[in-house]
Amino acid sequence: NNNRGGAIIAEDDTALTIYNCSFSFNRAWRGGAIQIFCTDTSITNSLFESNGGDSTTYGGAIDMLCEINGADIPVTISNSYFRNNKANMNPGKAGAITGYGPFIFSLKDSYLYDNEAKENDEIYFGDGGSAGGATSYFINLDFNGRPASTIMESNAQNINVQSCSAAPTQCADNGYTPYYGCVDK
Repeated sequence: NNNRGGAIIAEDDTALTIYNCSFSFNRAWRGGAIQIFCTDTSITNSLFESNGGDSTTYGGAIDMLCEINGADIPVTISNSYFRNNKANMNPGKAGAITGYGPFIFSLKDSYLYDNEAKENDEIYFGDGGSAGGATSYFINLDFNGRPASTIMESNAQNINVQSCSAAPTQCADNGYTPYYGCVDK
């Protein structure tokens, strides 16, 4: 698929549940492996490796997009690995995960290694325009010693970071958006 979601496109009024799956070598313009469009999503015990690439602009592994005002779409990812995913075509946002819109996003007990993008190697959340921004929870993550700036939100609302391996600077204002509710290791 050269357009959206190299392996899966999850669209409006559906629920997506992924358990114990592996996504490798998928390609798409948005969401190298998966594009989530206004969809309640749960991803557990899964591997995202070597997705996206030079033709991916948003989310080498996963791209989330929703333009419905006040939708509060839950997306939960836990016990998962993101490695060597890429978003290198301009504007190149986030090698692992991008999100635009009113998501309630939780990423916990997961590993993000060697992802690559022009602007942010791991995670990027935009403001969602008129639909509003995400509320994000990042809990017990391992960035393989990379700096706190690997989590970036642009004009987003609430960010909550707890027990991530990038400490001791994880709780600092990194020049993008201050982290709220943060607990250093």
